[in-house]
Amino acid sequence: LDAGRANTLQLDNVSAWYGRAQALDGVSLIVGAGCSLGIVGQNGAGKTTLLRVVAGLHRRSTGRMIYGTASLLGLTADQVALFGISFVRDGARVFETLTVSEHLELGRRLGRARNQQPLPVQSIVDDFPILARRGLDTKAGYLSGGQRQVLCLAMAIASSARCLILDEPSAGLAEST
Repeated sequence: LDAGRANTLQLDNVSAWYGRAQALDGVSLIVGAGCSLGIVGQNGAGKTTLLRVVAGLHRRSTGRMIYGTASLLGLTADQVALFGISFVRDGARVFETLTVSEHLELGRRLGRARNQQPLPVQSIVDDFPILARRGLDTKAGYLSGGQRQVLCLAMAIASSARCLILDEPSAGLAEST
C-alpha cells in the first residue's frame, strides 16, 4: 500500500519512551482503508503505548507516522482527531454528569469539526440498543462500566471517524451490555 492513499495509516520505525525506559522499539505497520488490524501481546508489551502514540496522547516518540498524506508524528491528540482518527481508550472514560444524548452530540460536533456529515442520533442508537434501553436522558454516571464502554464507542461512531483505534474494546462488556 502507498502511504499517500487516503485513509491508510502507515508507521515506520516508531519508537517511544517513558523517561529513560524504551516502551516501543522500531514498530512498522500499514493499515489500509477498510482493513482491520489487531495487536496482541502480553501485558506491558507496548500495545497501549503504540495506540497512544498514534492518537497523539504520547508524544515522546520518533519514527514516521502517516495517515493519508499527513504526518501525525508530534501532533497533539486534538490535531490527530481532526484528521478523522478516533481513539476509544480502555477504562470507559465518560463525563459522568452528561447524558447519553449529550455524549453523542459531542461526537457529532467532532464530526462537524472534521467537515464530515455526522450520523443521526437515531442511527447510532439503533446500532447500540443498550443506550436506548437505558434512555438518552440517563446521566453517564449511572451507566455500568460496560455500558460506558459502549457509549465511548458510540461517540466515536457519532464523530464519523474514518479510522477507529480501540484499546481493549471488549473490557467490561457482558453479553447483556
